[in-house]
Amino acid sequence: MIDDLYNESVWSPPEELPNLSDAPIMAIDVETRDPNLKTLGPGWVRNDGNLIGVAVAVDGWCAYLPFGHGDIGDSRGYGNMSKTLVLRWLKGQLAHGMPVVFHNAQYDLGWLLSEGVDVRNPILDTMVAAPLLDENRFSYALNSLGATYLGERKQEDDLRRAAAQHGVDAKAEMWKLPAARVALYAQTDARLTLELWHVLSKKIRADDCQSILDLELSLLPTVFEMRRRGVRVDLEKAERTKKGLLELENKLLTKVKKETGIWVEPWNARSLASVFDKLGLEYGRTAKSGAPSFTKQFLKTHEHPIARNILEIREYNKANTTFVDTILSHQHEGRIHCEFNQLRSDGGGTVTGRFSSSHPNLQQMPARHPEIKKLIRGLFLPEEGCRWGSFDYSAQEPRWLVHYACQSEGTKDDSVVQKIMRRYHEDDFDFHQMVADLAGVDRTLAKTLNLGIMYGMGIAKMATVLGDTSFQEAKALRDEYEEEVPFIRKFATMVMEQAQLRKEVRTFLGRKCRFPMRERPRERGSPVHYETMEAEWQQIMETPEANRAATYGTKWRLLDPDRLRVSFTYKALNKLIQASSADQTKQAMADCTKNGYLPMLTVHDELCFSIETDRQVGEIKELMEKCVEMRVPSKIDVGIGADWGAAK
Repeated sequence: MIDDLYNESVWSPPEELPNLSDAPIMAIDVETRDPNLKTLGPGWVRNDGNLIGVAVAVDGWCAYLPFGHGDIGDSRGYGNMSKTLVLRWLKGQLAHGMPVVFHNAQYDLGWLLSEGVDVRNPILDTMVAAPLLDENRFSYALNSLGATYLGERKQEDDLRRAAAQHGVDAKAEMWKLPAARVALYAQTDARLTLELWHVLSKKIRADDCQSILDLELSLLPTVFEMRRRGVRVDLEKAERTKKGLLELENKLLTKVKKETGIWVEPWNARSLASVFDKLGLEYGRTAKSGAPSFTKQFLKTHEHPIARNILEIREYNKANTTFVDTILSHQHEGRIHCEFNQLRSDGGGTVTGRFSSSHPNLQQMPARHPEIKKLIRGLFLPEEGCRWGSFDYSAQEPRWLVHYACQSEGTKDDSVVQKIMRRYHEDDFDFHQMVADLAGVDRTLAKTLNLGIMYGMGIAKMATVLGDTSFQEAKALRDEYEEEVPFIRKFATMVMEQAQLRKEVRTFLGRKCRFPMRERPRERGSPVHYETMEAEWQQIMETPEANRAATYGTKWRLLDPDRLRVSFTYKALNKLIQASSADQTKQAMADCTKNGYLPMLTVHDELCFSIETDRQVGEIKELMEKCVEMRVPSKIDVGIGADWGAAK
């Protein structure tokens, strides 16, 4: 039946477009020709591609309005409407001012703007809302969320059949298909987005997460405008930098060849093994296959100079291929238009609330090699006639640790906590140095131990991070440290216990960090999601009691969800601190934008601005320091320079 309704001979675009002025909310989903989406990101900002249609949904009505199907310049017979008519109607409906919901608003807003539709309505986004209810799920795609919350998936079957019949890719080449074969898919996307918002918004209110949703939604126009404007880059300097890095890399490669007779491939383990074999040097092997292994930590701590040479070759090579080449390939008319993702993790894992970025990924910009860091960041420029301003939260995570510890019954009266509190209020205090002095270790070691305990790092991992340290030595160091500075471990344990009891921890601004995985006490095996456990228990309860032991084993009572232990609570303090830091940075972005200061970039705990006057520096600094009222004062380190590299 669906095939009959949505084929070329039966389906036709709507003859009349309704007045939606009474609709309390509208959903929009755009369809596009976006040829370089996967490699360079959405093309609207580069004038690379075009809008082919718009799907609109309100309660009780939805439609697909196509106008760009078929070959450019010859789209007759594809079921297109007048683009002028559709866009004029859409602008008229948006003028009524109702909120508009999207699934990935940045994408749709950009393509609408490319056709002159500047959406100024309140913006809602299901892709922003969903992670606030479940930050641990594997996918936030509309298809996945629809299945979970609505029991309905996208209508893709006819689209895929049509694509196969026409010999095109169903998504990337949708524009080559007649509109009739796309209509059901497109308008269902808009309808699902609307229905999904209704469900998610109710659940968010019920879960007491409205305040953090409001913060995230307030940032949507900011993040969109940051991408639209982009950041200037010095292309001539980038070419010179590329040449200079290549010369440095070749100089070291030549040095290694003179010593070993081998032109080494720095990322090829077998090539590196040949160099080490030639010099009679030992190296590790992978546990699984026994292949040669040359980790960064191994090369960094190895005594032979050749290891340091190889490490530097890798660093120069990565700076060139990963950073300079990426800047050159992604720039458009001298600007980088990065995508800033509010609630997407870097590696596909749990969403902490911190921004990630893509096309290019600015989070990966070099930070630990001073020379390379300055070179790469030096390619980024402020607006004409301005200076670059970097505003970086100083010791953001330790300050949040003390903020929470000084309010907790178990640690608020601790003498070290009280001393740190006083010092934070009195002067420019260095948390890691104070802990180093108390524990009798150097600052670098104290910082490693502080962050290690804060992040739930095990002793084995700590030994690896410290380098050239045995398990026993790392344990002795940590034990001695905890004896002198007990409040961090004590507070970490308290947060773990809270997570075990409540299955979540909650930040100062209301973001929830949940722990959905469960494990059976005293039993080995991988943790399982609580919903799976509850479904299994439901099956057990539906089985006659006399048959339960035979079906589920004699220990079936241990499967009772009330007897299960919450998994991964050792990460509780890390989640609390990371998410709190994310909240603070986002609140700072919102406050700065509200006061007329649009960030150019956000990277970790740093915001970057184009600075015109010294007065602006003071105003931005104050806005960022005062955006969240903490028990300890926040501090912003400010760097001003001709470019990003000079400002750091």
